[in-house]
Amino acid sequence: MRTTSARRSARPLAMLISVSASSASIEVDLKVTGMSCECCAEGVQGALEKLEHLVSKVEVDLDSGKTTVEVKVGTMAAAVEALPTLVAAVESAGFEAEPLIE
Repeated sequence: MRTTSARRSARPLAMLISVSASSASIEVDLKVTGMSCECCAEGVQGALEKLEHLVSKVEVDLDSGKTTVEVKVGTMAAAVEALPTLVAAVESAGFEAEPLIE
């Protein structure tokens, strides 16, 4: 059963995005919880990769729960707008996700 994290940061979402930007994409880091095995990590990766119109690359670190998503957007504002879609994709796979603050 999927649950939604009630803990949210008071920081503006633009400050939560790890900026590694080229002209065509921005990397967004998510903290994914609930993964316990490689199949879980593959499920998260697959759920995000289904967003072909939005996502160009996904890297999931099972040990830390950090998931880096390369988003096909050209501006920080567009990356912020994409966050709910990314989180929803992870949650649809049965895990919790939130922007990663480092």
